[in-house]
Amino acid sequence: MIKKQMLVFLLITFILYGCGTTKKFHHGMFMHGMQNIEYTKVTYSQINKLKFKKQGVVIKNLVSVRNIVSDSNAKVFFVGEIHDQFAHHYNQLNFIKELHRKYGKIAIGMEMFQKPFQSVLDDYIAGDINEIEMLEKTEYFDRWRFDFKLYKPILDYAKENKIKIIALNVPKEITKQISISGLDNITDKKFLAKDFDFSNKKYEKFLKNIFKTHKTAKEFKYFYQSQIAWDETMAETAADFIKNHVDTALVVLAGNGHLRYDYGIPNRFKRRANIPFVTVLQDDELKEDIADYVLYPDEINVKPTMKLGVVLENTEKGLEIAEIVPSGLAEKFNMKKNDIIYKIDGKEITNISDLKLMLYKLDKAKEFDVIVKRNGTIKNIHIVKDTKKTYE
Repeated sequence: MIKKQMLVFLLITFILYGCGTTKKFHHGMFMHGMQNIEYTKVTYSQINKLKFKKQGVVIKNLVSVRNIVSDSNAKVFFVGEIHDQFAHHYNQLNFIKELHRKYGKIAIGMEMFQKPFQSVLDDYIAGDINEIEMLEKTEYFDRWRFDFKLYKPILDYAKENKIKIIALNVPKEITKQISISGLDNITDKKFLAKDFDFSNKKYEKFLKNIFKTHKTAKEFKYFYQSQIAWDETMAETAADFIKNHVDTALVVLAGNGHLRYDYGIPNRFKRRANIPFVTVLQDDELKEDIADYVLYPDEINVKPTMKLGVVLENTEKGLEIAEIVPSGLAEKFNMKKNDIIYKIDGKEITNISDLKLMLYKLDKAKEFDVIVKRNGTIKNIHIVKDTKKTYE
């Protein structure tokens, strides 16, 4: 018998936002187109995914996000995601709205922002800086990298309603250093959790399987320590907030891997603040005790942030075009392989993060200038976009 209620299909009408991300240096991994449909049925692909021949689900027990929130007395919700799936972020926004409606006071903890930049998020919510300044000052495109359009509706709602955004994550410099030389060699622990629990052998086994796919990690011991530091710090940050704001509900947004079976963040949160919480995963396995709920939303197809249509390399000369992608802006406006991208719309470009920030800023612009260095000379390329076309 399944101990916890496991499955929810959301009955939602989708809205238009965008998504995208960066890989080695073709700045965009995926794209989606848009649909306006209410989904109320189980598809064959979902039936196969759930393996109904082995494990049944009582259809009358399917509930909405509103039901989940209204039926629970918990004021803390951990809502997971696969980072590049906009439908997951739309569901997270629904949880935020429902908890905001129910409790009035609410905060949003986000894995996507790192602790040293909390004051920047506070300034953004207060209206003291704009979105572009917030993205630049939190170093979002360097530290998280996924297309900000994935999270924009959540940040927009938070700003509109003056909801605090909590930067949960450890600075990437620290987790990187732990993965190389171990936790004992970290001297500056200002942004790390104060205590760590390495006793969960099931979680250790799970992370060992993940470790096998990480080609850059050399020793499992240090990889494991870096992952636990990540989980413990996010859990401590969330627990510290909720203990100091007992009248406030909290939604924690993090990858599914940090929430499965409560191994990562939730149980470490419970160790510090023993109060009820609800764990929600999305598009994950339907297994006993994996979460309180598992959501299986239909994919939302949306338009990503504009891309130039280039593959880039960081070189001594600068951000160099290694490859031109067919049918992209670069090909259309005669950019060349080995061009160095120097400026966009007057802003100097020194790395991929600079480029992504400017492309996000100019996403709705009809035209803009790209200055490149070509064979020792400066060349201005005037870009005029076809607003009906998606550039990737």
